[in-house]
This record gives sequence, structure tokens and C-alpha cells, in this order.
Amino acid sequence: MAAFVRHWSALFRVVGNFCRTKHLAGVRFYSIQPPEWMGGKHKQLVKSGRFEYLEYSETFAERIAKLTGQNGESEQPSDNIGIDYQPRSQNHREYLSIMIKNHRNKDLEKAARHKTLTVSLEEVNKEWQTESAPLHCKRIAAHYGIYRDLFNGSSFVPIINLRVFYDCQDDYVLPVVRGNKILPDMAKSEPFVEFDSPEDSLWTLVLTNPDGHLSDSSSEYVHWMIGNIHGDNCSTGDVLVNYMQPIPPKGTGFHRHVFVLFEQSQKIDFTRWKKGECKYLDDRTFKIDEFYRENWNHLVPKGLAFFQSQWDPSVRSAYHHLLDMEEPVFEYDHRPPYHPPPLKYPHKEPFDRYFDRYRDKKDLAEEVLRMKLKMISPFHENPKPEKYPLIHLPKTYKPSWLKLREEIMHRRLEQYKDLP
Repeated sequence: MAAFVRHWSALFRVVGNFCRTKHLAGVRFYSIQPPEWMGGKHKQLVKSGRFEYLEYSETFAERIAKLTGQNGESEQPSDNIGIDYQPRSQNHREYLSIMIKNHRNKDLEKAARHKTLTVSLEEVNKEWQTESAPLHCKRIAAHYGIYRDLFNGSSFVPIINLRVFYDCQDDYVLPVVRGNKILPDMAKSEPFVEFDSPEDSLWTLVLTNPDGHLSDSSSEYVHWMIGNIHGDNCSTGDVLVNYMQPIPPKGTGFHRHVFVLFEQSQKIDFTRWKKGECKYLDDRTFKIDEFYRENWNHLVPKGLAFFQSQWDPSVRSAYHHLLDMEEPVFEYDHRPPYHPPPLKYPHKEPFDRYFDRYRDKKDLAEEVLRMKLKMISPFHENPKPEKYPLIHLPKTYKPSWLKLREEIMHRRLEQYKDLP
């Protein structure tokens, strides 16, 4: 009996090291908790009158989340500026009834088993457009940061299927489908916009670029804006801002160009926002969130489509001829390569290549340019590079460093890569 008591008392002490202890009216209670090194929380002693017990304090991440008001449950804001949308496919009872009906259909089961069942893709796409497409489009737009950068975190469900097409030369059109790539040369002219709406409804269409402003990162450039559109015909609306092709500057990567469709409750006077032909780029400075907040009583966002565009040669002509300004070019300023301090007597290093590391890059470029100008002539065709440049080397004596330099020059390597 004594051995049994000693055994359990030792086990009790071991478990007690991993437990939280409470002193309550002279009675000790144990509740098993993991230690701190296994992910447990920090313990602190709390005294309340004649009670004394150990309590777990908040972790650093929990304290930061409490101070900032973030609970980590959802990254998307709860502010909904659109209308509530509940897809029909989320009705669980209706889904179960359809599944039970399909399981009881013997002809359907036989066709599926014999691989002769045919499904109309047009019907599937039509059903997807009316049920899940708005939520999918919202999810993709949130992934690309559309709501964050345009509406300051507020979101809406694009329940209207906004179809945008750019006309191309070879009798085909280029659609805008949720973030696809369209070059500026393909989007020079106004696109065709289609959406389903009653004839007596009024709409506003905005095309804006949240990534292209040259001086204010919080502002946008409006590329197109039409207000008071009757029905689904954009030609009946008032053109507030003329269309301008995408103009992403060189070196800035992809720019998002977003079409937003607002439904109007009545006809709105857009005199303040009417700019007409914007001859200067600053005239197109725009904030769609400010535009919506000013007219929120009469506007509801219902349609969304966007594409991505990056620089191509047509952007240069757009800056020069449409905007009458010099094309901005952005380049990354790389750090100069590190070279150790030069040695007076470098061991086993060709002295010319060794000293070229510490020469000014402009001097090297000037030396290669002079060599290039000697090799070309405006009156004769440029010499073609030899197919095997190292097969016929001169037999006269030359030092090894000069042979190595000529080999690099013949192979068009390093600083000689621009030679003809």
C-alpha cells in the first residue's frame, strides 16, 4: 500500500510541473496545460481577496490584435457599398432535391456509366453567370486589390455581367476577362461595352487606372467616363471624359485598368466631373472613392471588369502626340558591384582585366564606342560577325593578356557585346 501511494505521489508531482495551479480556500486544483516551450501561454499570479491563483496572460500577437482592432478572422472589410446578393446555389434544400432527383433518374445514370452523357456548356455558363459568377468576380477583384485601392477597402458584389471587348484588325475582338493582359497598342480605340439592363434605367461607366499616377500614389488617372447612360446603349450617355488608351510608363510593370458600372436612381448633374478632351495628364487626376462618396445617394456599383497592361512602343507616341509631354521612364538604380581594395601585385590576374574592374564604367563604354565607330561606316554595310571567330588566329607573337582580350572581343563578351 505504501509503495502504491509513493508511486502515485511521484506521478502527481511530475504532472504538476506541466499544470496550472490554483489556490482556492486552501484547496489546490490542477488542470493540465502545455508548457510555454510547447506553445502554452505565459502564467501570471493573480490575487483577489483571499483567493490566489495562476492565470494565463495574453500573448504578444493577441495584444497587438486587440490594440489594432483586428481579430484575424477575416481580411475583407465588412463595409458593403453594393446590394446584398444571395446565390440560389446556396439553398441547401434545393441542392439536395436536385441531387436526389438526378440519382433516381435511371437514364441519366446509364448515360453517365456508358460515357455518353452530354452537357451543354452554354447552359452551364448561363447558370454560372446567374449564380456563382458575381461572387467569383468579387473574390478575384479582392485578390488583385481592386476594392482596397479604389474604394478604401469597401466592397460590392458585381451582380451585372459587364462585357467589354476591344476591336482588333483581323476581324476578331479581345475581351476583358477579370485581369487578363491587354497591351496598350490593342486598346487604342474605345471598347464595346455590353450589359443587360431595362430600357428605362440609368447608368454611369468609369474606366480608371489606380497604378499610373506619376505624382500622387493615392490618386488615379481616369481614362474614360460616361454618365446618364440610358439602358444598355453607351452612345446615349454624356461623355464626361474622353477615352484614352493605357499609358503605363516604361519600367513600372503591369497596371490595372478597372471598369466600374454604377446604376443611377435618377439623372445626375455631372458638371463638376465633366472634363471633355483632357490635353494634359494632370486634368485626368481622379479618385473614384471621392466620386462615389459625393453621389452615394444616387449611385450603386453593380458591374466590374478589369485588365492589366504594360509598356509597349505605342505608349511613347501617346505621350508625345496625345499628351504633348516627354515620356517618363523608370529604372532601378542598382548598387555598384563590390570589388575588394586593389592589390599592388595581384597574383595570377591579367593586369588589364584586373585594372578594368576599378576603372570608371563611362571610360570603358567610351573606349568600346570608339572601337565600334571604327568598325562601321555609313556608306558601307556593317561587317558580319564570323561564324567561327577563333579558328583563324594570327601566328605572330602576342602576350597572353592581349590574346585573352582579343578572344573576348571576337566572342563579343563582357564590355564588347555591343560591337557589330
